Amino acid sequence: MPLIHSFVNIFAGGRSETKVFLFVVYTTILFLIYKFLKSRKSIRGLNLKWSGLSLGALYIYGLTLHTIYSKILGVKITDFIITGSNGEISSSTLSHTHVAKGIVGIILSKFGFVDLAKIDAGSAYIGLLPSILFYIGFILLIVVLTQSIWYFVSLYYLKIKDKNIRQKIFFILGYAILSFSIIKTAVDGGILNYGFYIGVLFIWAFINREKGKFNINYYYLLTFIALLFLIANLVIVRIDPSLALLLAGLASITLLYEIILYLSEEKIRLQFLIPIIFIFLGSWWQAGVRDMEIYQYGQNIIEPGQNFYTYNKNKNEIEKNNTDRGLLIHSIIKSINENESYLPVTVAGITCIEKSYYQELSMKLLTKEPIQKEIIGQKDFIYFEKKKSIQAGKYWETYFHIYMNPCLPEPLSVVDGMIRKSGIDTYIIVNPKFNDESNNL
Repeated sequence: MPLIHSFVNIFAGGRSETKVFLFVVYTTILFLIYKFLKSRKSIRGLNLKWSGLSLGALYIYGLTLHTIYSKILGVKITDFIITGSNGEISSSTLSHTHVAKGIVGIILSKFGFVDLAKIDAGSAYIGLLPSILFYIGFILLIVVLTQSIWYFVSLYYLKIKDKNIRQKIFFILGYAILSFSIIKTAVDGGILNYGFYIGVLFIWAFINREKGKFNINYYYLLTFIALLFLIANLVIVRIDPSLALLLAGLASITLLYEIILYLSEEKIRLQFLIPIIFIFLGSWWQAGVRDMEIYQYGQNIIEPGQNFYTYNKNKNEIEKNNTDRGLLIHSIIKSINENESYLPVTVAGITCIEKSYYQELSMKLLTKEPIQKEIIGQKDFIYFEKKKSIQAGKYWETYFHIYMNPCLPEPLSVVDGMIRKSGIDTYIIVNPKFNDESNNL
């Protein structure tokens, strides 16, 4: 699972493990449709422009929803917004919008799904925006998904049917990856996410390749661009790790699409392909640093008698635990049914330095009512310092400094739990900022 999760992250990034399952299901459906179409002479397909129009509408919808939500809250559309509501926490910013995920949350809630936080379904936005907006988005999403399948049928008869086996496999795999990435990004990412523009670039490349206007020189150009991203990543990795990771991601997704596009050519040259694959693996290694760190974190062994900390969401408290036998952190995380990427288990001396300085977080908290009850926190782990509170429009703005023990497990969930424990069920955090920029929620 860690390897396939890291692979899917190249073109559909995020912490949720659900997307891996959805991608496998979507790809399987396309291959099953291919098997079905092989026995059919002809089925009416769909023109690409109709699929493009509905997909464009879904991207505009996502951006519009984020803008409307920002205006309702009275914050800038460029602000980083964390929403806590309906037992879920979700963040959204202009460069990576999440508000449209409420489409999934509102539909699943209608079918009786209640524990939506574990699958990151966007239920945090339900009730904060008119439900009709999510239903409109759901209809639009169904149209886009239907047209994606329908256009695949058109593509089969126009481009795939008479190709050799290798071409067919990579045509279908490429279509699965590209369409899944673009549709997922429309709901979870948005029009300013780089995945959208890389996807559009390769749609253009495919169309022109099929018209005979895309020769080997373009492949060399794509490789050169990816190499520039990769070199820039290596140069600035110590200066700005976040930007370096973004550049590695750009290199890996560009090379992945290039390899798949090239492997769907009728004739290929191994002396060109093999170096590109090695460069791709190098870029994937760089882009997957976060995935590797999480995997290595889970492989740490907690020795018998060694203390470790977890956050009990039912009791809203951090618990000190120990074990009488050696256990992997991954095993403990699995037993408490948590997402490994949120670092829900901490071990002093392994994952953190317990006696080091507390991390300080400043934030603005928006609530519909003034905060009457003090947000206490928990001794030795986290405490809240209230600075001031003012009414601004429909919301109360309360400014806090939060001090957190470096061994605090799953920090954002703990902050959420402590806020809810004080009687606040719905809140918005705006532009949280650590005094140490190397730390984050």
